[in-house]
Amino acid sequence: VESLQNFVIFNEYLGEEVTPNLNKLINNNSLYFDKYYSTIGKGNTVDAEFTTFNSLYPDIEREAYTLYEENTFYGLPWLLRDEGYKTAAFHGYKGEFWNRENAYPGQGIEEFYSMEDLDQSDIIGMGISDISVYNQSVEIMKEYEEPFFGFIITLTNHHPYLLPEELTTIDLLEEHEETKFGNYLQTVKYTDYAIGEFIEELKEAGLYEDSIIVFYGDHHGLNYKMDNNDIIVSEYLDKPYDYDEMLNIPLIIHIPDSGITETISTTGGCVDFLPTIANLMNLQIP
Repeated sequence: VESLQNFVIFNEYLGEEVTPNLNKLINNNSLYFDKYYSTIGKGNTVDAEFTTFNSLYPDIEREAYTLYEENTFYGLPWLLRDEGYKTAAFHGYKGEFWNRENAYPGQGIEEFYSMEDLDQSDIIGMGISDISVYNQSVEIMKEYEEPFFGFIITLTNHHPYLLPEELTTIDLLEEHEETKFGNYLQTVKYTDYAIGEFIEELKEAGLYEDSIIVFYGDHHGLNYKMDNNDIIVSEYLDKPYDYDEMLNIPLIIHIPDSGITETISTTGGCVDFLPTIANLMNLQIP
């Protein structure tokens, strides 16, 4: 989930939940890691992907998908392919961005649907809206006959966090209007709404019950050194908004009918994603 920070989870703005749908998931058959941290190099979102797939650290020199396009990997997509899973990725932006279309074959992604391959009738900001990308992804995934790994990258909650006015749903205080913080809350609220719609679409498509559904934030959205965020967010949280708080992202592993609902406060990050999912799925990592 683009730029999703942990501080919005279970938080309210003027008595209104910012992430009601994610909160509902966390409270219902989910493992929620609340001390999970972003791991990126030069590549932001794409380095978070690289680290999530492979449990390897990225590089500060350049994005991993460009530096290591020709390298051989054996991360989560490959592990699942060897178990008979189809692997696909979906993103509402250009396929060439961050060199994804060239790097994905080496990462084990068989099919990549970028904005060039999708319906572009609903554009917000940089690309296709989260609601549209989720909807189109479900329409594609429900046609898969074999088990599959679907990797969906959201986009609407991307800097500078600008929504069409008719889609904003939070009544901001005057001091938060036209601030990065205020705009960020609006797009987070939209993204959370899209996630609620996504879950319902999975249920309608018959894909919900037999899936592990995972959401993670890729990196920070509000830099604590910019746009007076250190002051504004500290006042909102009633505690210091510092570097650690900025890099704290959520990881939510939702397993329908598992009967397990737990918040885990072990410190970790994107490098821990692969072994955690592999353990849950009884996959052996050589």
